[in-house]
Amino acid sequence: LKSSSFRHCLTAMALQLAGRLSSRLWRPAVSPATGGSGTLPLLRWGPITRDTRGVPRVRISRYTGVKAVKKAPPKTEWQVAAEKEFLAMRADFPKDALLPGLTPDDVAGLTPEMRQCLTLRCANAEQVSRWRKHQWIRKFQRRPFDTNSPAVRMAVLTERILRLRAHLLRKPRDGGHQEAKQAHGIALSKRLKAMKTLYKTDFTLYKHVCSELGVRLMRFAIPGSRDPQKVLNPQALDGDRARFLIRQR
Repeated sequence: LKSSSFRHCLTAMALQLAGRLSSRLWRPAVSPATGGSGTLPLLRWGPITRDTRGVPRVRISRYTGVKAVKKAPPKTEWQVAAEKEFLAMRADFPKDALLPGLTPDDVAGLTPEMRQCLTLRCANAEQVSRWRKHQWIRKFQRRPFDTNSPAVRMAVLTERILRLRAHLLRKPRDGGHQEAKQAHGIALSKRLKAMKTLYKTDFTLYKHVCSELGVRLMRFAIPGSRDPQKVLNPQALDGDRARFLIRQR
């Protein structure tokens, strides 16, 4: 009996201590209109946090206590200026150009108001990106209706990468942030495959496409082929064959 009463006493003391700690660590946010002394809580309930840019956010939980939450470091002035320049470059496009798929003959019989509605001035981001892809396809296609050659694939995937990058900069923490990051990585890997294919087949065209798109000229270590039908372009080897053999050792 004594042991059971002692156990009950310890349980009561532990519950009382836990209640005091939870009341200190976990409290609702107070409305700023009351100056911190009022009792009118906001609709958001949660742990106490310290939101200061550049300082690790400390999260206090009733179960785990004080816990440092990972937070990205603040951006430098150069990064902020580069992001602004990139977004301004993405916003620069001819506003009077027609939507992709339309020609001047298609809108010749329309009123000026209707013709303006069919220009990029009234287009959304997806239509502007589709217009840019159409321009790149017309520039790099080898024949009519060519939409799958390596140069065209590089241009289309570059436009998709730039569009996703602009979306991640404008909306860094929206609902589809993780999906946009995954799509960005997938587009980068696909463009890398297209770059390797064009690098092996036509190095001159590869350099031209990289300079036009503003992509860094990458050189890949690709092994040669003994088949005369599949031999690589001699201009594309440029020391990479030796690098590959060194790696094989």
